This record gives sequence, C-alpha cells and structure tokens, in this order.
Amino acid sequence: MPPLNFTAVETERLRLVPLNSKYTEDVYREFTPAVARYMIPQPYQSKAEAEQFVSDCERAFDLGSDLELAILEIQSGEFLGCLGVLGLNLTVPQLGIWLKESAWGCGYGREALQVVLTWLTGQGRHAYALYPVDRENVSSRHMIEALGGVLDNVYSEQNSLGRIFEVCEYHLTLPSVG
Repeated sequence: MPPLNFTAVETERLRLVPLNSKYTEDVYREFTPAVARYMIPQPYQSKAEAEQFVSDCERAFDLGSDLELAILEIQSGEFLGCLGVLGLNLTVPQLGIWLKESAWGCGYGREALQVVLTWLTGQGRHAYALYPVDRENVSSRHMIEALGGVLDNVYSEQNSLGRIFEVCEYHLTLPSVG
C-alpha cells in the first residue's frame, strides 16, 4: 500500500495529526497504569520503549498500513491521547483510543472517533471497522454504542501482565460513499 495521504482532521475542539517523535514524551508520560487498565498494551518501562512505539507507528504510516494519531486540544495544542486505525491495508480496520486521565469525561473520545470514522468513510475502501473493548470498560462500551457500534463478537485475550480480558468486539458500519 502507498504511504497515507493524511495531514490532519479537526473538530471544533480537537485536531488529530499523525503521531510522530514530537509526541514521544507525552505518550511516555500519559500512558499510565490507570489509562492502560482495560488495554492489552501496558505502560512503557522506559522512554526508549515509547520511542520504539512511535517509530513503529511512523513506519506503519509510511507503509500505509496503520494510522496512529495524536489527539490535540485545538486551541492550546495540548496532547490528550492517541487514536489508532490499524489494518488500513486489510478488508476491516480496527480502531482503538486512549486518553490521558485529565481528559476523561469531556467527550473527547467520542468526538475523535466520530471525525476519524468520517475520514475513514471518505476513503471509500472499507464497509465497516471493528472496535475491541474490555467488557469491564463500561464508559468505552457506551461511547462506541452511541456511535452506532453493534456487539459482534466476544473473546478472551491476555496482556503481558497476565490479566485476562473478556473482549467485546463492536462492528461499526460506515456509511456508503457516493
């Protein structure tokens, strides 16, 4: 797949840009145990691990396979979290998002996902996307259901700390283009 032709998407409150080394320190600092509580990936043990993650994201962007975005507050430029669209080169991409603790409860997650779903629809290559979430993560489940997500599959997955998650996989149908 060719490199992605993507610079940014915006909402009234947010600007989403491709994750790059400018945000490595933010990712390292803000991806805390509380943020990662319901996630398979866990906080980085060193800044070098966060640097490797960002570098891998930049490489996947260049290959056109994944789009990992930094979520920024539009007025201040404050880093709020990350949103990933993984598997753009596949029939069905997968979405994932995390926000730093101070950004919880502000509606940023839903707003960021909505603008990315609109962008994804405009690409015209996918009929739907998947959004996996831990069954216990009630706020994320409500958010994805409010965006039209329908529970499609449930399975177990284990993170590196040995915690077993009951993953609820939601199906998000994208509106047809044209």
